Amino acid sequence: MDRSLAVFDVDGTLTDTADVDSACFAEALASEFGFEGVNPDWTSYSEFTDSMIIDEIFEERLGRRPDPGEITRLVDRFVAVLERAHVERPDDFTEIPGAGTLLEELRETGGWRVAVATGGWERSARLKLRYAGVGVDGLPFASAEDSRRRAGIVTAAVGRAESDTGNSFARVVLIGDTLWDLQTAAELGLPFLGVGGARRAATLLSAGAVAVVPGFEDVGTTVDLLARVGVPDKGVGDGSA
Repeated sequence: MDRSLAVFDVDGTLTDTADVDSACFAEALASEFGFEGVNPDWTSYSEFTDSMIIDEIFEERLGRRPDPGEITRLVDRFVAVLERAHVERPDDFTEIPGAGTLLEELRETGGWRVAVATGGWERSARLKLRYAGVGVDGLPFASAEDSRRRAGIVTAAVGRAESDTGNSFARVVLIGDTLWDLQTAAELGLPFLGVGGARRAATLLSAGAVAVVPGFEDVGTTVDLLARVGVPDKGVGDGSA
């Protein structure tokens, strides 16, 4: 019986797409709604989720939240911009080293289940995963459509994994690359494994992460860390990483 669950973020964790995602999101906002000069520091918003970001941009520009039709238009435009970017710059859509292999290993060996929890929209997230060659078909998946808060998205992913297996998990580990991910783990009381290079690792470790990996090429070490990392010993306030 699978008693442990690994919940992965997408941008910066499974796919090296944070930069192209940010540029395409800003372009979609400008082309669809004429929102020029939007603050591109997405971590400055109340929550680092597409649903919260678009709500706050609409509140700032129009004094109201977007309606469902406007959200659909934005997602359609965002996906179209990402598709064009992939044609023009396919090298901007790559996996974090070893991500696909790690997911396959966890899915094929006993003891672990895998779920995905992204602050992005589901369609755009799945597109980036496909372009990066990271297979997530059949995995429990939660996104910005499920909640404006990262904690709500992670909770939805865990709930779907529990529904799939028909039981709860003795251990749930959140894997992410930003301070928002770390803060979410601390808020939910979940063990956390950070992902990132030296600078990001220093930021995450100073904020309370127990361990940070630069990628997943060493599958054995990563699986060992998933079994050993603990809950971050403190939360953070700004979410920037």
